[in-house]
Amino acid sequence: MFSKGMIPYVKYNYFHKEQTRAFRNNPFLQQNLRYDPSADVFTCPAGKSMVPICSQNPKSESGYRAHTRLYQASGCTECPLRKECHNAEGNRIIRVNHRLNEYKEKVRELLTSERGILHRSRRPIEPEAVFGQIKADRMFRRFRLRSLEKVNIEFGLVALAHNLRKMAANTPLSGPYNVALSQTGRCCSAKYPLPSIPKISAVRYIIGIHNKEAV
Repeated sequence: MFSKGMIPYVKYNYFHKEQTRAFRNNPFLQQNLRYDPSADVFTCPAGKSMVPICSQNPKSESGYRAHTRLYQASGCTECPLRKECHNAEGNRIIRVNHRLNEYKEKVRELLTSERGILHRSRRPIEPEAVFGQIKADRMFRRFRLRSLEKVNIEFGLVALAHNLRKMAANTPLSGPYNVALSQTGRCCSAKYPLPSIPKISAVRYIIGIHNKEAV
């Protein structure tokens, strides 16, 4: 995202958990182990060094290949902190993705900045509410089409319908259906229905208004 000129104010997994006091004050977590980049060595809570033993490049289900290094401690069998530190047999081994940790550090600085806090405070109000309305209220829970091009078109129609409903709810209307449109975004029932006027959808109603204005 940085290479494309975008600033990633996007939360990663465990971001909120990392902000808790229990997480920060737990010295046995891998994320809280002291690391010396010059010697490429971690230090366990008992003060012993965890040295690199090998590198591995596991491949995810999506095809992404990560570059990780494995670090192993020594003398864990007789360590008095073993039960609190880990439950594995032998010495403790941790897998570290240094590149991922660098990305997390950059994003963490952005999210905890003044602007990042502003974006995080707005997200539950703006995007999350829209996702909830589309999924729960409109029952759009999965795509019916396949391929990226068709999915883009399908969601574009969903977003267009959502915006038209918002337009209908915020556009001052005159006539017997204004109450129904402003409250629900669709003409299911008006507060003062007139039998002589047929019921129409909110989308057709708005399109009709704009067509008249254009003429």
